[in-house]
Amino acid sequence: MSNDKRFAERFSDGTHGLKHITTGSYIEKCDDCPSGNYVDYEDGVTDAEPFFSWSACECCGSQLGGNREVMHGVREDDSLVHLHVCIDCMYFNEYKEML
Repeated sequence: MSNDKRFAERFSDGTHGLKHITTGSYIEKCDDCPSGNYVDYEDGVTDAEPFFSWSACECCGSQLGGNREVMHGVREDDSLVHLHVCIDCMYFNEYKEML
């Protein structure tokens, strides 16, 4: 099995149960996103830009260190999910292909 196919399967597993996924750091209904246009960088309350992390991607599970982006998913019951995902997942979500 190719790496692209394995990644697509991990992405699908990580987004299972989400009927809609979007990238972006501020969604009005998200309690985890900073509100308005003000972002407090001093207190670490920001998802406005990619940030480096060693934590696993909350979508594909990759444990490689790298930049994380914010994605939001909507479950079948219309509840919102806030995710920190790797650049590969963000790109795959937007363009349905690997970098």
